[in-house]
Amino acid sequence: MAEKTAQIVQKSRAQEIRLDEIDKGPAHIRTYVNEEDLEELKDSIQKLGLLQPIVVMEKQNVKRGERKYSLVVGSRRVLAHEKMGREEIPAVVIKEQNRETVLAASLAENMFRSKLSHKDTAKAVTELYKIYGKNIKRVAKETGMWPATVLRYVYLEEYGSDNMVDWVQRGKVRLGDVKRALEAAKWNIVKAERYLETMIKEGMTPTQKKDFIGYMTENPSAAIKEGVEDTKTLRVRNKILVDLPLDIQKGVEKAMKQLRMADDEVALLALKTWLHDQGYA
Repeated sequence: MAEKTAQIVQKSRAQEIRLDEIDKGPAHIRTYVNEEDLEELKDSIQKLGLLQPIVVMEKQNVKRGERKYSLVVGSRRVLAHEKMGREEIPAVVIKEQNRETVLAASLAENMFRSKLSHKDTAKAVTELYKIYGKNIKRVAKETGMWPATVLRYVYLEEYGSDNMVDWVQRGKVRLGDVKRALEAAKWNIVKAERYLETMIKEGMTPTQKKDFIGYMTENPSAAIKEGVEDTKTLRVRNKILVDLPLDIQKGVEKAMKQLRMADDEVALLALKTWLHDQGYA
């Protein structure tokens, strides 16, 4: 869909339109804008002009007092022009197309052009998820994300609390932690937050977090303290210390980046695969 919109844009010429005629709508997905990046964009526009026009969709049946265009692509460029006090901006105007096509292109462009916060990414991904009929694979294809990551962002947007979003943004917990905590708590937000707070307070490793959530899932009436104690006992009993050769270390690091997994998760997966291939598991 994004490619279809790009083809339409390539065949169109830019024209100057008034900023006050633009309805930002769903294209303005960002709740946080990096001021430093915005200043760089403003400097570039002042020195070189706007190198790439924004894309707007011309509305049909516009009533008096309503804005004439819907913004499809270019929310940062519009914001930069507004801060510069300009009244007009170069834009490619496309006719009203299928709403799903335009919105998908807008959200995808916002996600790729400049790194979004976890909160804004979750919002954008969930919008696409709904547009595509909750088809996770299709959203993954449009965004370049793993399907599991798409689902985790949807969970964060649909069920996550402000605290959960903040913890993910600050790197205190991961998206997968939030998803597992919510499932273990049976969607009880307060309970899920307690699980996550415990993970943070105890400084749990990714594997310990999984063990802790696994225990609380199997023993829903147990006190959180019991889950922590069981997890610590399990890790002491099952921990194996191994000196890794340099080539193996590099392999683990490469796998961590590509699979977006922690080092102990990669090592455990490799061990499980070898044991299975050798017929031991």
